[in-house]
Amino acid sequence: MVAPCVILAFDTTFLIPTISLVGVLLTGAVVIAIVRRRLRLDAARPEAGNELARYRALYEQGAISEKEYHSLRALLGGEIKRSVEGAKAPTARAGPESIQKTPEPSPGCDGTHTPSDGIRPAE
Repeated sequence: MVAPCVILAFDTTFLIPTISLVGVLLTGAVVIAIVRRRLRLDAARPEAGNELARYRALYEQGAISEKEYHSLRALLGGEIKRSVEGAKAPTARAGPESIQKTPEPSPGCDGTHTPSDGIRPAE
């Protein structure tokens, strides 16, 4: 006896919308995870000014040596400078009026005149 061949057919009307929904939900979950991670990292990182004050108090209490304090101060001072420089507003852009132009020759001078001593200014 030969077994009958059974072809399984399923309805694909819900397959494409279901796959799309799963994709959108996974994408949303990834975005939320990334945002939460960045917020946690930003909240966990203390500001350089607060850290410097804490290290100063430790130095005054004698918990850290002068050499350690100065190396930490140099490190955090660089971070403070970078954060201040990053927060500054950019200066005005250089417009066409700020571009240096070559000076025009004086009236009556064609620019090829050689001085009597034979030395020409650098060009």
